[in-house]
Amino acid sequence: DKFGLVDAKRMGEETQKVIDDLHLNLRADQLVEELSIGMQQLVEIIKAVSAEARIVVMDEPTSSLSQGEVETLFDIIRLLKEKGVGIIYISHRLEELFAITDRIVVLRDGKMIGDIPTPEADKDELIKMMVGRELSSYYTRNKHEIKGTSLEVKGLEHDKYFRDINFHARYGEIVGFAGLVGARRTELMKTIFGAYQKAGGDIYLDGKKLEIKRPQDAIDNGIVYVSEDRRDEGLILKNDVKFNMGLVCLGDFIRGVGVKHGAWDKMVEDYRKKFSIKITSSRQLTGNLSGGNQQKVVLSKWLAKKPKVIILDEPTRGIDVGSKAEIYAIIDELAAEGVSIIMVSSELPEIINMCNRCYVMCEGRITGELAEEEFSQESMMTFATSRE
Repeated sequence: DKFGLVDAKRMGEETQKVIDDLHLNLRADQLVEELSIGMQQLVEIIKAVSAEARIVVMDEPTSSLSQGEVETLFDIIRLLKEKGVGIIYISHRLEELFAITDRIVVLRDGKMIGDIPTPEADKDELIKMMVGRELSSYYTRNKHEIKGTSLEVKGLEHDKYFRDINFHARYGEIVGFAGLVGARRTELMKTIFGAYQKAGGDIYLDGKKLEIKRPQDAIDNGIVYVSEDRRDEGLILKNDVKFNMGLVCLGDFIRGVGVKHGAWDKMVEDYRKKFSIKITSSRQLTGNLSGGNQQKVVLSKWLAKKPKVIILDEPTRGIDVGSKAEIYAIIDELAAEGVSIIMVSSELPEIINMCNRCYVMCEGRITGELAEEEFSQESMMTFATSRE
């Protein structure tokens, strides 16, 4: 106000009005730190809208949003366009570009490759421009031998996030977890990993009941978790690639007060070759790598522990199409080696094209289980919006 004081009540009311106008399930007095990454993303978008900017840059705005939130975002964009606001929309999701843009500019390796009116754009040609080559197969999924049950969860409960969770995964199998933002898939996986404390229920590996009270307990039993937030939870960006790759298995490279740099360097080089990680040296800062190469470093870090179960939470979030194809090939190879893979993804085509089975969650409960032959976006969305 004119006295330089903040009218908290009015600010809250006006914020709530913006939220309600956008049909978002938020309260103005909620703490941002308590929101999921997807909801935090929506708060960022609300902030930009309320600022009445003339140009808004949206960098991967839908990376953590459900299909419903994506439609809300598109409505916001259309509203801004009607008001004469310019939108720069950065995305690796080509279907979004075709749905919302007027022109598509393609960049590769810091150079402008093309500027095409959207009605004249062709998806395959765009992919070729983005990666510099033809992609003969985007998704990689071969037939694997699926063996016995690895992980089994019975009646798992959390005081705040979910209840009565029952599912299983098998060796050589890729099990998907679909759902909308707020379904609590990430919270479930972090509880299995020991980052959150369960209120009830049991977790079994190879038929043996586990007591997981912290992440180290899960790691020691062969269960690892690749976070959806690799920059804050998966990597130490100010340290180099070698340091990050060796984080989980430092004990293998330390003897007394000495460090076995030879073995450590060999591990890094083996994964660099295996995953085609583009680095200038093992001493390159991880924060300077592309999203795709950062994700490969995260995967290398965990695979160095030779896990039995890998939980992948949004494994291709914020990654370009070329790197996505490489990550899919890595996931397929791990399944072929007999690793049990649980993949949380908000991209239904990713679930449909990569998984052998799929569980769907809604508001902290598993509302459906689908076999591969039952996969469809319609069936998944039906379960994702079911509160029963």
